[in-house]
Amino acid sequence: FVAARLALGRLSLTAGDPDAAEAFVAPIAVAGNPEALWRMAEVFAARGEMRGAARAARHARRGFEILVDRHELAWAPTAIPFFMTSGGEPWRALTLARANLANGGALRGHELAFAAATAAGCGSLAGLIAERGRAAWGRLPHFAASPLNG
Repeated sequence: FVAARLALGRLSLTAGDPDAAEAFVAPIAVAGNPEALWRMAEVFAARGEMRGAARAARHARRGFEILVDRHELAWAPTAIPFFMTSGGEPWRALTLARANLANGGALRGHELAFAAATAAGCGSLAGLIAERGRAAWGRLPHFAASPLNG
């Protein structure tokens, strides 16, 4: 179960346990899954192994680029956070986030676009995205936990 392994790896990293994260993610990273490679980059970084982190991030970037080139809107929600963080390309994240937001406008799309605009240093754009997100989704009870509700 790839999705379960990725989720458990992400949770292990958040809990500060890179060894557990590696145990969950490494078996699927060897198959070239870009999200698994991204998580492996985070595992290496958490251990201070910056060469391994850079190598895994490079492989993840290549994988995400291929997937985004073929199926941009299907992979944008996963690729955006990668490009904002380990991918080191906040402008690429913002470009994907704007395309993703133009395609739909779900709360998660607004949150990703807000985060990407913030990461790219576009504070006024981030504010505009947050304002539009509040207008569209602010009435929902779970909006209280949204980063747009700031």
